[in-house]
Amino acid sequence: MFIFRSLNLNIKCELRASISFVYGIGKHKANTFVTRLGFVYPIKVIRLNQFYLNLLLDMMDIIVSDKIKLIRISQTNILRNIDTGNYKGKRQKDNLPCHGQRTRTNAATRKRMINKFIIK
Repeated sequence: MFIFRSLNLNIKCELRASISFVYGIGKHKANTFVTRLGFVYPIKVIRLNQFYLNLLLDMMDIIVSDKIKLIRISQTNILRNIDTGNYKGKRQKDNLPCHGQRTRTNAATRKRMINKFIIK
């Protein structure tokens, strides 16, 4: 296991996939990291030497914020949407999907979670 900020990364997995498991790094940032390191083909984490691992860690430290900071940013964005009263905020307040998903048949899980927390 390769550990980055107390997160275990799979060393048998491809480099882009294992980087994208870190909170705050998606597929796009993972691809950016790998291309900046100079790899153009799929490479596994276990095949990296110490030099490339140090470069990767330095790049990730510069770009990636702390996990707590990223979670706090997303929570404040949700609260801001609810406070302004826009469509997305109303959907989040009612615990309905807010990214355009169909609610007649596909939102069963979200609706089920609403009924668990209603005090009767």
